[in-house]
Amino acid sequence: MCRYSLIIVISLFCCKDKTGPQLVEYIDCSNWENWSSAEGVQCGYVVVPEDHSAPKGKKIKIAFAIKKGNEVSIGYPTIYLTGGPGAPAINNMNRFQRDDLTAVGDVVLVDQRGMGKSAALPDLGEETIDILAADLSLTAEQESIARLMDSVKVQLNKENIDLAKYNITQNALDFGILMEALGHEKFNLWGGSYGTKLGVYIMKHFPDKIHASVLTAPATLDNQALENRFPDFLSALEK
Repeated sequence: MCRYSLIIVISLFCCKDKTGPQLVEYIDCSNWENWSSAEGVQCGYVVVPEDHSAPKGKKIKIAFAIKKGNEVSIGYPTIYLTGGPGAPAINNMNRFQRDDLTAVGDVVLVDQRGMGKSAALPDLGEETIDILAADLSLTAEQESIARLMDSVKVQLNKENIDLAKYNITQNALDFGILMEALGHEKFNLWGGSYGTKLGVYIMKHFPDKIHASVLTAPATLDNQALENRFPDFLSALEK
């Protein structure tokens, strides 16, 4: 009797694993602005934890779009990693106008967490430009930007958004869940600028899922691009 009970329990756990929670939600691409003319494209969301160290906690959705490879493509899908950091990928169909990547295989565009259609954080572009255009003193400008950032932090706290979880490690782990959910044996990575740094993190965490990577205009792992931008700019002017 004990032996048969054990077999039943094991069977139940196996069934639960096979039928687990639906991670991918496919949608009509025309639901997205500027995508009404999308043809040969699959659009959707993959569900990921906001904090991958707490997988049963709060969930967020990561948006993706897949352009099918052309008729003669035989390779693995290529994931396009945008730079910035902060540049969305699924902003319009122009990303799919070139055929060089689809000659290899499917092309996967992803809005990384915190931007575009993926649990987007507030866009401070206009407010920041207004502060810069006000021609304030350096001290007054820094104080204005600090107040703007503080107000955003208050807003995010009210919305139960943990800003500390919007970082490159959590970002890379999102791609691991996406690759697993899409079901291909391996993927290629194509990225530029910040996308190269993200690509290295993805390769670090999921080496068995990556077939090849093309990383252009690389951002090195020890380079804090945003922090170094102004010192580097001044150095270039002096030279």
